[in-house]
Order: sequence, then C-alpha cells, then structure tokens
Amino acid sequence: MVAIQAAGGSMQADGPVPAHASQAADSLFARHIEIAPTDTDESGVVYTPRIADFVVETVETWFVDRLAMVLHANGRHMVFASLSCTFLSPMRPRDGMEIRVALRRIGRSSLGFEIVGLRQSDDRLCWMAETVCVFIEPQSFRSRTIPPELRQVLRAEADLAIRHPFADRTMGA
Repeated sequence: MVAIQAAGGSMQADGPVPAHASQAADSLFARHIEIAPTDTDESGVVYTPRIADFVVETVETWFVDRLAMVLHANGRHMVFASLSCTFLSPMRPRDGMEIRVALRRIGRSSLGFEIVGLRQSDDRLCWMAETVCVFIEPQSFRSRTIPPELRQVLRAEADLAIRHPFADRTMGA
C-alpha cells in the first residue's frame, strides 16, 4: 500500500502510483496500446468485446493517473453502470491505438465518461464509447455520494474536457 498526497486530501493506493498523479493535468488522459493478434476475431479485426475491455481498463487507469486512486481500495468502490459504443472503422493486429478519456458529467454519485479510440497510423477515429461509473457502498451495493475530497479534482478534469473536445475528429469508415 502506497500513501500519496493528492489534491483535496490523502488517499491510499495499491502498488506504484505515477509521480505526476497529484499534479494538475493540461490535456486529456491518453493511453497507447498495440492491438495484438489475440485481440481479433476470425475476420482479423478487433473482437467487439475487447473494446469494452479497453474502455474499462482505460477508465481504471485514468483513476490512478488523474486521481491517484485505485478503484476498490480505501473504501472507494465504483461499478460500471452502463457502457455504449459506436464502431466507425475496423482495427487490425499491430495497429497502434490511442485511447482518450474525457470526464463529461459529475453527478451526485456517478461520473459520465466519453472515451474514443484512434488508430495511430492515420489518427482515424475508430470507435466512440460512453460509460457511467457509480460510487457504491461495497456491502449494500447502493450508490453513495462522491467523496467531497474528490469533487474539486473531478471538476478540474471536467473543465479540462470542455477545453479539449473530441469534436475535431472526423467520423467515418
């Protein structure tokens, strides 16, 4: 367990936490991955359920990077309540992908994210996803109010998403 000081208060995180986690970000969170042959279906394009995995993994990584917070640790539990995805262009093995995350909505107990997947070779928008995560009480699975010490950091991330919209991307297959 590693103790870190983040904007808004101290939190605990399991394992290493990036040194920049407590610093204010000036761009949207981006994660780079390489599409592996095992990520594809029989036709040679990314298997649809893998996109859901990429979304969940990326949002969880966003929590560590931006909030210095590991989900399901230190009493801060979240579940993914919804996920929708629109596929625009196929991706194949060895395509590099950049996945960007924008926090679009902060509710009483939930966060709404927009996530996009871009093929790195031509910066083409390949898919767009939206997901809602809900803070919960782990014993009852009932929603709980977002901890106050996180709200200021979350507001800064939502403001960042407004300043860096995904609207500059051209949709198309």
